[in-house]
Amino acid sequence: MRKAETFFRIVFFQTVFSLLIGCAFDKGSESFQEHQEQSEDYRIAPGDVISILVFGEDDLSLNNINVAHNGTISFPLLGEVDVQDLTTGQIEQRFEKLLSNGYLKNPRITVSVQQYRLFYIVGEVNSPGGHSYRHGLTVQKAIALAGDLTHRASLDKITPSLSRCHFFLFLCRKESSS
Repeated sequence: MRKAETFFRIVFFQTVFSLLIGCAFDKGSESFQEHQEQSEDYRIAPGDVISILVFGEDDLSLNNINVAHNGTISFPLLGEVDVQDLTTGQIEQRFEKLLSNGYLKNPRITVSVQQYRLFYIVGEVNSPGGHSYRHGLTVQKAIALAGDLTHRASLDKITPSLSRCHFFLFLCRKESSS
C-alpha cells in the first residue's frame, strides 16, 4: 500500500509540476507539431531568452534577447515591449500589430525561445539550486537534474511552488522515527 501511495503522489506532483510550468509531458520522440504545441503553452517570463525574426527585415530581426526583470524587451522603433506571461504566438501577434501601425505593411513575425529560464529545486537533493528547464520536464527528471535525492529525502513531502517568474520544487526530509 505504501509503494502505491508514493507512486500516486509522484504522479500527482508530476501533473502539478507540468501544469505550473505550462508545458505538456514528454512523449518520447515528438513531432515538430507536438513540439510547437508545447512551445505555444509556455509563458515567457524574466530569465527567458527569445529571438524575434521579422521576415524581410534583417535590421529588425533580433537573436538572443534577454527578457528583463520587469518582463519587457527592448526592440528597435518600438522601445520597451511587455512580453511577460505571453506565449510565443501571442508575442508574434503583438509585434505584428505594433509594427503594422505605421512601420511595416503586413509584417510577418516568428518568435522562438532560445533559452528557458531556470527552475529551482531545493531541499533534500544532492545539487540544489537553479537548473535549466527542458521540454517534457517531470518531477522525476527535475530530481535527476538535481543529482537525485539524498538519503534523508521524503517523497511524501514534495512541495511545488510558482512565483511570478520562477518555479520551485521543495523536497523535505523524512521525519525521524524517535
